[in-house]
Amino acid sequence: KADAMLADLKAGKNIDGTLKAMGAKWESTGSVASGVQSLPTVGGDLALVEAATRLAKAGDLADKVYDVRGSKVILRLKSRTDADESKLDEKKQKELAQSASSTAGYALMSSYERSVRKELQDKGKIWENPEYLSLGRSRATNSDDDAGG
Repeated sequence: KADAMLADLKAGKNIDGTLKAMGAKWESTGSVASGVQSLPTVGGDLALVEAATRLAKAGDLADKVYDVRGSKVILRLKSRTDADESKLDEKKQKELAQSASSTAGYALMSSYERSVRKELQDKGKIWENPEYLSLGRSRATNSDDDAGG
């Protein structure tokens, strides 16, 4: 149903009635600074954060529906305000440049890792054990006290 709603939105249709009938609603993250690791009210799914940063103008939609902790998420940009870097002191400008560089590097490496993983899976040289991987996801949802264990 979420994929159908995204298609309707891309076709310019209003889905408010469908949302209401399903008991779903639009939620706003509020203002989000660039370089964040998670979206308020949505979470820290990196693919979702990357998709949000690619939206350029009000009304833009993400290319797909995201599944975040069992909920379907459609990203639509409400508004965008570009930073006025001329108002920042030199130290803050350097911090932002370093953060942007780090974020871009992480996104590049993440993309590369996904492509290599897919290539190896397609060649039958890698197999992921879903049961084992789910252990890591369930551990990540527990408290930070378990981190690194």
